[in-house]
Amino acid sequence: MKTTVLFIFLFVSSFINAQFYEDWTEPLAITDSISINTNPDVLADTDILDGDVVVFYEKTMSVESNSQIWMRNLTTLEEEQEILAIENIDFRNPKLLVFSPYYDTRCFIIYESNEAGNFDIYGIEFFEDGSFGSSFQLTNTPEDENSCYISSLDADITACWETNSNIYFSEISFSQDTLQFEEIVTIDTNYCMEPICSDDHVFYRKMVGDSAHIYFSKNIATGVWTQPAALYAIGNNINLQMIKHMFYSTMDGEYIIWENNGQAQVWTYWSQEVSTVQFQGAEICYEPSCLTYDVITDFWMPAIYTFCSGNNENREVYAINEEFSYVVINISNNSNIDRYPKLFMGKMAYNYFNTLNIWQSELNDNSVLYLSQVSVLIGGTTKYKKNKLDLQISPNPFKDHLEIGFNSKEKGIVCIEIVSITGKKLFEKKINVNANYIHSFTWNPQKDGINLSRGIYFVKLKLGESSIVRKVVYAK
Repeated sequence: MKTTVLFIFLFVSSFINAQFYEDWTEPLAITDSISINTNPDVLADTDILDGDVVVFYEKTMSVESNSQIWMRNLTTLEEEQEILAIENIDFRNPKLLVFSPYYDTRCFIIYESNEAGNFDIYGIEFFEDGSFGSSFQLTNTPEDENSCYISSLDADITACWETNSNIYFSEISFSQDTLQFEEIVTIDTNYCMEPICSDDHVFYRKMVGDSAHIYFSKNIATGVWTQPAALYAIGNNINLQMIKHMFYSTMDGEYIIWENNGQAQVWTYWSQEVSTVQFQGAEICYEPSCLTYDVITDFWMPAIYTFCSGNNENREVYAINEEFSYVVINISNNSNIDRYPKLFMGKMAYNYFNTLNIWQSELNDNSVLYLSQVSVLIGGTTKYKKNKLDLQISPNPFKDHLEIGFNSKEKGIVCIEIVSITGKKLFEKKINVNANYIHSFTWNPQKDGINLSRGIYFVKLKLGESSIVRKVVYAK
């Protein structure tokens, strides 16, 4: 079912009018402070609106009001714009669905509304001139549809949602300038909620006793799914997310992240294991989110994490994006209570691309959406501008050993580290090197007593203030 695509190209039309942010920018309020603003989703770097970055979100004027869908252009910072708002009708949970994001773009907003009596899933097209088409209905059941999730990670566009504690999945196709769900598949029933999906996996939370466990089902043939199974059945698991990717990868695989007892848990297709992500300087991690850049950067996976930490009186947003140091940076740094940070891909330039961090900040019983941005250089971070190291690795993927070849522009002690995708240091070796001389080192994990699981690892070299990272794949 999955068509794997190598999608590595940079369109010149996307390279203009972008601004480089070396550090996280000061938080900017992108909504008013007299309403409740939630559930943002971002449209970035398409030919819609000449490549401007636009955020769509849910707005409620007060706790007694009906929910609406609004938008704001984050490039021009024009005033907020009301999109869907009708008296006594709710519009909620906007999700963007983009076809052909770099040319002849078709963009749809998928949302939930009770305009027919109960909550169903609807769609509406967003055009290049900023206008909208007529809304169309995607589901029509006597029960409420909730937590609709749209996936465009793969060649097929898919959706999943919850109805009456049951999880459903469907592919999405065009039909006479609108969208339609194909065959709707029941994934699981009873006590299920908040699903996320790719084209061949559905993950969701399922109540077992007093705790929510992480469950999944896998597509093994067209319309044929495995029986639901527990992926992680320890404690209470919340805030489940699919990790966003910058580009398509040559490798199959999904990556999910969630919160368990104040810790970030990550599961990857390659490792088939759940790992706890450790962040230096933050003992508690709420509502984690992650954005990867796939093939394009030296450090590949993961690139940037964001999460909240602190107590209810002083809960702030933190992020990590420094060459696998895993040291946290306080982004929000305010006196509000910050929640639910999410990472989105922003504009691209000829040698970098921007990352958007958007979160909710509670203020006087209302919720304001705040924005901070940072840029990542293609091929590394800003610290690589004057790198004094060069690194070559083979074979990759590897089965038993790695040949690590490197060159240093100055004399000194080079530290070689092997790191897992969760930041755990597996191996370290220091070598005294001469300047402008090719050095080599062979790493055999079995001889060092290291039992690797199949998956992705990183080789990191450090010399003084310079460092460089390469992704490697272990395929036993």
